[in-house]
Amino acid sequence: MDVVLTLRPRSYSNTLCHMALSQDTMRVFYDPKVRGPVESIADYCSASHATVAFGQGRKSVLQTELEALAIHRRIILGVPNLWMLIRLLQGTDMLASLPARAARNTEGILASSPFPVELPPNQYDLVWHRRFSNSARLQWLLMTIETALSHRGQSQPDEAGHDTLRMLWNE
Repeated sequence: MDVVLTLRPRSYSNTLCHMALSQDTMRVFYDPKVRGPVESIADYCSASHATVAFGQGRKSVLQTELEALAIHRRIILGVPNLWMLIRLLQGTDMLASLPARAARNTEGILASSPFPVELPPNQYDLVWHRRFSNSARLQWLLMTIETALSHRGQSQPDEAGHDTLRMLWNE
């Protein structure tokens, strides 16, 4: 594996390099045929929740942030991918806390509302091992990804004014 796309952790090992790709905020998704948008933090906490669970047994970044704010949600369903989560939320009153971009995949199925508390945006990075930084193959791959994203208009600042293709090298 040459490059990994990942949600930015608290820190990276000094053996890794990374490039910032984009940021996204969290939204609360629900089936509008069954329930309305989240009205308050109390409404959010009292609802049943579904998550995408990758089976690693670790807490998600969101779960860690919620616990730091003493916010507890009742997770009753964990599924391995977004497609399954969308399908299993249909016809239920469950909520799913997902990045705003997930709306692209839920159109016509789920609605979303703003997250009930302010959270820092999620940062997504490309990550690779430092020993391959000078590899022509890796440089070509990174350039190709950057070019593809810039053709989609993502090399410009996004709505929040963030530059989504900024190089961040571990020193």
